[in-house]
Amino acid sequence: YFRRARVRFIRYEGTEARVGVRMNVIKDEIFEGKILDMIEQSIEFVGGQIKEHTYLGADGRFVTEPEYPEFAWKEIIVNAIAHRDYSIKGTDIQIKMFDDHMTVESPGTLPGTVKLGNMRQVHFSRNPKIAEMLQRYAYVKEFGEGVDRLYEEMESVGLPEPEFRAESFMFYATIKNRLSMADFVESIQNNSTQQNSTQDNSTQDNSTQDNSTQEENTQDNSTQDNSSQDNDRKKARRKEKDQMEKKILAYCAEPRKKSDIARYCGYRNVKSFAQNYLKPLIEAGLIEMTVPDKPTSRNQRYVSRK
Repeated sequence: YFRRARVRFIRYEGTEARVGVRMNVIKDEIFEGKILDMIEQSIEFVGGQIKEHTYLGADGRFVTEPEYPEFAWKEIIVNAIAHRDYSIKGTDIQIKMFDDHMTVESPGTLPGTVKLGNMRQVHFSRNPKIAEMLQRYAYVKEFGEGVDRLYEEMESVGLPEPEFRAESFMFYATIKNRLSMADFVESIQNNSTQQNSTQDNSTQDNSTQDNSTQEENTQDNSTQDNSSQDNDRKKARRKEKDQMEKKILAYCAEPRKKSDIARYCGYRNVKSFAQNYLKPLIEAGLIEMTVPDKPTSRNQRYVSRK
C-alpha cells in the first residue's frame, strides 16, 4: 500500500483552471485500488468523457471522429500509472480535462537517461515489474513503443504533437484537440470577412454615387467598379499571403515538421498548404529543408534561412 497512489480525474469547463469564486470544476472523481483497478476504472471513465464529432463525409456517409485518438489518451494515462515515482506520497496522478486539451500529471521526473529531447529514442522503466505486468495484460505491447506511436497517432489525424514537460517533482503529458486551433482559424476567418465586407461597402458606395451623378454611364461605371473591386481583392489576397509567409518564416526560426507548420497556420490539408505557401518559400530560398537530398524523409524539417 502506497499512500495517495491513486488517480484523480478533474474536468474543467473552459480552457484553463480557475479558483475561488471563479472555480470551474464540473467533474471530480478518484480511482483507487490495485494498479489494474486504477487503469481499468480510469480508462472506462475517461472514455465516457471523450467527445465525438459527427459530420457528413465526402462520400455522402456520416463519419464520427473522437476528439482524441483512443490510443493517445489511453497511452498517457497508462504511462503515468506505470512510470510514476511511488516513493512520492504527497500527491497523486491527476488527469485534467479541458475543452481544448487534456493533461496527465504524474509524480516523478524522467527516469534514468530519458530526457525531454530523446523520449522517442531512449527507453527506461522506473518500475520494471509494473511494466512487465502491464505487458502481460496487454496494456503495453512492446517496451518503448508507446511514445513514438503516440506522436504518429496524433499526426495521422491532423492534431498537434503531444507536449511533455517536467517541473520540480512532477511530469506533465498533454494532448490537444482541434478546438486548440479554433481561435487562430476564427481570427483568419474574421479578418477575411471584414476585408470582404469593407470591399463590398466600398463598391456599393461607389456604385450609388455613380448612379446618382450620371445614370447614362451606368454600364461604363459598373465595368470600372468591377475592375476596381478585382484589384482590391487581389491586393487583399496578396496582403494576406504576405502576412502568412511572415508568420511561417517566424515560426520556422527553429526546424519544424510540415504538418506542424500547416496546423500552426490553421490548415488541415497539409498537401494544399505546402503547395500554396511552403513550396514558394523554398523556391525563393527563404526556407530550406534539413534533409535536402531526401524530400520525403520522415525526419524532414523546414527552417528559415538566416
